[in-house]
Amino acid sequence: MAVERSLRRTLTSRLVAALSIIALVGAGVGYALAERYANLAYDRALLDLATSLAQQVVWRDGLAHLDLPDSAQRVLLTDQSDQIVYRVTDLEHDRLLGQHGLPQPTLIELPQGAQAQYRDLSSALGRLRLIRIAPTLSGGERVLIEVGETRHKRDTLIRDVLFGLIALMGVLMVVSVGILWRGIASGLAPLAALEAEAARRSMENLAPLEPGVAPREVRGLIHAINLLMARLDEAIGMQRRFTANAAHQLRTPLAALRLQAQLALKDERIVSAHNVLGEIEQSALRASHTAEQLLSLARAESGLAVAAGHQTLDLAALARVTTERMVPAALARGIDLGYEGEEEARGFKGNPGLLQEMLGNLIDNACRYCPSGSWVTVALHRQPGAWLLSVSDNGPGIPEALREQVFQRFFRGDNLPAEGAGLGLSIVREIVERHGGLVRIEAGPQGVGCQVEVSLPLA
Repeated sequence: MAVERSLRRTLTSRLVAALSIIALVGAGVGYALAERYANLAYDRALLDLATSLAQQVVWRDGLAHLDLPDSAQRVLLTDQSDQIVYRVTDLEHDRLLGQHGLPQPTLIELPQGAQAQYRDLSSALGRLRLIRIAPTLSGGERVLIEVGETRHKRDTLIRDVLFGLIALMGVLMVVSVGILWRGIASGLAPLAALEAEAARRSMENLAPLEPGVAPREVRGLIHAINLLMARLDEAIGMQRRFTANAAHQLRTPLAALRLQAQLALKDERIVSAHNVLGEIEQSALRASHTAEQLLSLARAESGLAVAAGHQTLDLAALARVTTERMVPAALARGIDLGYEGEEEARGFKGNPGLLQEMLGNLIDNACRYCPSGSWVTVALHRQPGAWLLSVSDNGPGIPEALREQVFQRFFRGDNLPAEGAGLGLSIVREIVERHGGLVRIEAGPQGVGCQVEVSLPLA
């Protein structure tokens, strides 16, 4: 089963996937940058703290001493967010000059000269950021200054930057998807116009679509559709010409054959040939009727006559005129044909020629299949949203099992006494469907005979 695909959704989903990857990469890069610049900022403050502590080491009595009163230590170690620890070591004599809370580190390379050395380490206080400097005192001795602080400020800054970056990425993604969604809708607008234009095409209007209004990527498809419509137009034209020529070629010799048979029947000198000539005339009549029905069926199927001949008409007047036109043929068969129902039904839009053809076929069918002395009634009544046109009779009727089959072309029941080609009801259904209506067969009044009902929508 084919899966329905949407170009807009496909492009949007791919954009979302691409933006998601970019957001993940951006978040990783942003985290690395935030950590780097947070360390740069707070490492400077940590270096100032280590330098201040180094200034408290003095040379006295040939030895280095840490001159850091309690009040100065409290000022030095005061921080609202982090805990600060330190240790001062005399490298020449391996003496501890002072320390506060700094755990004993593993042996690492000592810093060289005035270069500061930074590292992260774990402790009971949590992760610490440690700075190590080894300045030389005035007495020529070197001391190791180690100052560490917990990472609360740094981690908070990194987290805030990362969350802000993620929020920015989310806003950019939503805005980008929204802009793309509207952009795709704007880009597909010409295709919607082409779709509407193509939907207005029919067999009587196969003009090529205009490719200039479409995006360049689909112009090849439009060109192929135009070529297809050109071939279809040519094929329909050939069919119409063939139908017209065939009908004309059939009408002329059949009319001449009937005329010759009628003239021969009037000649009393060839009495012995009357029966044969009568059969010839009847055969020619049936062939002419079949040719006319085939031509009507071709017109109804093509839809050309329906679209070209739409008019606003009085459906009641059309039904009365068609019924009156069929009265002489009905009387010749001994059928009582009449009309009842609405006197006026203005405002209906349809093809009067095909509607007359449809009603004429219904009346002709009823008269053909009813025995002499029967009645046929044409009725028109208004229903909610539709006109109901019916032709009823008190003839033999149509069995319920055959009521759908009789609409098939060339179908004739085994017990039907009248002659015909089996095309009348096929033509009726084609014309009714071309007008947006429905046709069905029911039992006649009081369950006797047959009633064909045609429902034609008001609009």
